[in-house]
Amino acid sequence: MRKKISHIDGVNLDTSHYDHYAGFGDFHRIQNGVNVYGLKNTLDYILNYLSFMNPVRHDVSFYEPFELIGLNITLLKLPIPA
Repeated sequence: MRKKISHIDGVNLDTSHYDHYAGFGDFHRIQNGVNVYGLKNTLDYILNYLSFMNPVRHDVSFYEPFELIGLNITLLKLPIPA
């Protein structure tokens, strides 16, 4: 918001940790209906909280490329260190 960005093409929500999406709710003052990309379970959880933004949901899967702003993106499943 400080940078006066008026439009976001899309957002990749890669984890449901609160600190990764907490400020996203403030974004509704600039834009509703933003395209959001993520795993089904992640989007189920986060978009329940952010439903007031009327996001355009795009479920993606690990290892299946998708396009966002002209870039091919592939989600990789990484091991969690013990």
